[in-house]
Order: sequence, then structure tokens, then C-alpha cells
Amino acid sequence: MITIQLSTQSPYRMEADVLVLLTHHARKQGILRGLDKRLDGHLSDQFQREEFEAKDGQKLSCNTLGKIEAPRLLLVGLGEKDDDMPQFRKAAASSIRAVKNWKPTSLAIAFAQSPKNLGPTIEGLALGAWLASYHFNHYKSGDNHDSPLKDLTLLLPARTSAAVRNDLEATLHRVRILAESIITARDLVNEPPNTLTPTELANRAEEMAAKVGLECDIFGPSELREWGMNLFLAVSVGSVEEPRLIHMRYIPKGRRKRKNAKVLALVGKGVTFDSGGLSIKPTSGMVGMHADMAGAAAVFGAIQAIAQLKPTIEVHCFIGATENMTGAAAYRINDIVKGYNGKFVEIKNTDAEGRLVLADTMAYAANQGVTEIIDVATLTGACLVALGPWTAGLMSNQQSMADNLLEASHSTGESIWQLPLIEELRPTLKSHTADLANVGGRYGGAITAGLFLREFVPEDLHWTHLDIAGPSFADKDLHHISKGGTGFGVTTLVQYTMKQK
Repeated sequence: MITIQLSTQSPYRMEADVLVLLTHHARKQGILRGLDKRLDGHLSDQFQREEFEAKDGQKLSCNTLGKIEAPRLLLVGLGEKDDDMPQFRKAAASSIRAVKNWKPTSLAIAFAQSPKNLGPTIEGLALGAWLASYHFNHYKSGDNHDSPLKDLTLLLPARTSAAVRNDLEATLHRVRILAESIITARDLVNEPPNTLTPTELANRAEEMAAKVGLECDIFGPSELREWGMNLFLAVSVGSVEEPRLIHMRYIPKGRRKRKNAKVLALVGKGVTFDSGGLSIKPTSGMVGMHADMAGAAAVFGAIQAIAQLKPTIEVHCFIGATENMTGAAAYRINDIVKGYNGKFVEIKNTDAEGRLVLADTMAYAANQGVTEIIDVATLTGACLVALGPWTAGLMSNQQSMADNLLEASHSTGESIWQLPLIEELRPTLKSHTADLANVGGRYGGAITAGLFLREFVPEDLHWTHLDIAGPSFADKDLHHISKGGTGFGVTTLVQYTMKQK
């Protein structure tokens, strides 16, 4: 990760390969006027020639002709929107991408107009810069594919007090923890399936837990069999790779557990490769199915950050890790399997495997004394069709919990939209021979998947489901999002958790 530091140095005197200036308008006032004067009116000429109006995302670059310390200047428009964290995250990320071909080793970002609130501004700039500079090149041989950019300086207003500076340093430390956790999630999603097997995911969980101070238990087929987690096992039996149930715990130190205290469970679908099972996918549908564990990656990254940020509530993380393959022992269509909570499920599609893994994992989590469950999964293509590639679907049995998660997602800039659990669709999950089938009818596939999962959560336990099939993986770079695994969900889960008491 690049090094980010804060400074009150004058933008004119800042030694950096590129000076980035963020501005809401193109009027020659303040620093814009000073720059234009130092550049002998060259900036005014550029504004007129390129019709620069500081619209959101608009950019203008020029050589500073030795008139200030930085040899190159990049102006980035912010538009007329109110300042907020996502706006500055986007601005920093687009700046990092804009200067990529210049191959700078150092960058400085300054403000043409002082931000209204420095905290969210620094948070957004730092997070955007760290995430935009991410790239997964672990398996690229030959030339060095790392970016030469090593240092970024965020220039604060000259009159920033020492107290405010200290608060911003604390913000920077917190954002680095969050960025590292998102990058961890991205790395997990981007790993190939022959590397990131269920066993390897469990090994990495143990390593991470030891590093940040989490308790961690790993369970294999014998424990799953003993506990009756047969839905989870059914998905795994077609693969030579053994399944793993990962349980990590964050317990606040020095806090006596109150009666009726909130205990949050984060549950992630960890299908490290999904062939579709006997309902096999075509080749085109199988490409990218190493990313079917993005829900597991999200909760993995979230609890990594939570352990370091230390909220006041107890948090558990459960990951059901397995492959869904087509071996001789693979589960079949019309098999009837008994789940951990005692319900029998008829298998009508082996490519609807994630809900089976989640069903047993959530039922197990509910039996560990938690009071809230958030499950995260790349669960249905139907959610991607309904909401597009940038938005996750949310379903919940408790509206205030859903509202709090939606509020968290809004503040972090992650797009989440609530979908209804429509009771009229529940009959489509009926089976003539079992308690329910694992798929519903043709329509409302994301919702019927949510209705299926609800069957495995006790009625008195608050539960919210996040279907991240769309935003968990990106086909191209966009602002702070890099092609491949996005780490979607980490920031929302962390923000939600930090607000709980």
C-alpha cells in the first residue's frame, strides 16, 4: 500500500511529482488565482481552451513550467455537490488513475476551497487512494507490474489546529485498517480456486485471527456430520476438497456481558469454486466462479477490521467453505436432505447450493447465542438481473435492523436496495415429499432464495440477508473499484457494527 501522510505545507512549495487540486468551481479565487498568477496566465488559457468548469469528474492537466515545486498540475472538478466521504473517495481514486501513465512516485492533493468537514474528506481521499492503487498481480511473472507511486501527501488548510490534526491522524489510522481489510477481501476473491481451497481459506482465517487477536475455531467433515449439518455436507461431497466451517469471535475486553446484550453474527457463503454440481454450468457460466466466495471474503475482511477498531458489542463470524463439484459422490436432483435445524429439503437444482451452505451455517450460528445475523452471499443471478451490477439486494425479518444497515451503506457509498420478502412467493418452495424445495419458480428468484433462508433462522432472531452477486466482482476499473474482486460489503458491515451498542 502507498504511504499517505498529512501536511500543512503550501501547495506552491510542495515537492511532489504531481500536485492535484480539487475544486468546486473554475473562478480565479484563492489558490486558483495564485496559481494562475504564478503560471503567467497559462491556467486561464487552459480553462478557456478546454472549457474547464470544474464539473464533477472533469479534469485539466498542465506543466507548471518550474513556477512551483511540483512539475505537473492536475485539476479535478468536484461539481456543486455537498462535500461527503464518497465524493472525495471518487475524486482521489480518479486522480490516481488519471496520473497512472505519468508514472509518478509521489503525489500531493490540495483543496482550492476549504472542505466543510475535514474528517469525512480525509477519510474519503485516503480510502479512495488506497483502493484505486490496488492491483492483484501475484501471478504475473517477468517485469515489475507494481505502480511506481509510493507516497501521497494530503495538504490540509494552513490554519489547521494541532487538535484537529491529531483527530485527522486518528482518522487516517482507522481508514488504513479499513482499506487493508477491503484489500484482504479483494485478494481472497481474486485468488484462483486451485490456490484458495476451503482448507486454505481456513488456514488464512487462522493466520489473520492470530494476527489481530480473534478467537478462531475450524471444523471439518467429522464435526459437520456429528452436528447434522447435512445440507452443507451435501454440497461438498462431490469434491475431493474437504469442507471447512470457520468460526471467528471478537469479544470486547473488560466488558461484562449484560443480560439481553446484542451479539452479532456475520455469516458468509464460501463456495471457493462452483461448477453447478450435477446441474452443471456451461463453460461461460463457470468462468469467474472462483468468486462465489465473495460473501465469505466480505465477512472475513469485516471482522479483520472489527478486531482492530474494537466496537463495544460481541461479534462472531461464520464461514461455510466448500466446493460444489460433480464427483461420483455428488448430491443429486430429488435427493432429500435433513438440515441442522431438522427441516428436510428436496434438491431440485444442485446449482442452488449457496443457500444450502448458508442454511446450515446460519442455523448453527443461531445456536451459538447470537441475537442478530447478517448473511452475505453471491446468491442469485436474479438479484443481478433485478438491480444491476453495482447494487446489492437486502431482505430482512426486522425492519429497524434493515434501516440501520441501509443507513450504514448510504454513509459508506455502497449501493444496497431493499427487496420485499413477498409471502405470496413462499408456496413456490413447496415440495410434495419434503418440508421445502431448494428453489422456487421462475420468477422472483432473489426473493425466493431469501424466503428459503428465512426458514433456517429462529423467528425471534433478527436477520438480514445481503445478496451481493452484482457488486462483488467488477469487469473493469471504475474509480476506487478495481477489476476483479471489489471487497463490497466490508465498509457497510464495519460501519453498521461500530454503531451498535
